[in-house]
Amino acid sequence: MGGGKSPKSPAPSPYETAAAKMAQETYTQTDPLRSGLLAQMEGLVSGGFDPAKSPLYAPLFAAARSGPEAQYQVARDSILAGTPRGGGQVAALSDLSRARADEVGQLPAMLSNNILQDLLSKTYGAAFNAPQTSIAGMNATAGTYGNRASMSQAAAAQQNAGLFGGLGQLGGLALGGFLGGGKK
Repeated sequence: MGGGKSPKSPAPSPYETAAAKMAQETYTQTDPLRSGLLAQMEGLVSGGFDPAKSPLYAPLFAAARSGPEAQYQVARDSILAGTPRGGGQVAALSDLSRARADEVGQLPAMLSNNILQDLLSKTYGAAFNAPQTSIAGMNATAGTYGNRASMSQAAAAQQNAGLFGGLGQLGGLALGGFLGGGKK
């Protein structure tokens, strides 16, 4: 084909550069979180994860236990104040203590389940959503750059077509003059 110059690709705009930088920073900043959560997830899958040793467990257990403990204290005070001393009071206090032990005893299993579900959700989000968001940002930047390059090439093609069209018109006029001049 011809030896014409191909149009120069446009330089990236400041927006494209900033978007690419933000996407890369998001990916880089979330990498330690992803790595840590994936290590915990690996422990979970291999059977080595203990929710009770998780930093989340102690504050959650304390918060979950405070409600039943407060209810226990109110019920205990009510039994002591309203039930006559003797076998009935002892039986009521014994039933209350058993109910308290059951409720507080179920908290570790309930909290462990919640911690595991939360860990699974966060691991999935950090491992898969953050990279997708970063890559989507980079793809959008690449797409914008590609669109601008296409527009630049289309403008160059249009400019070349206009130049060649003008030359064609000049050639047509000259040829028409030459052909028309012989008939006079």
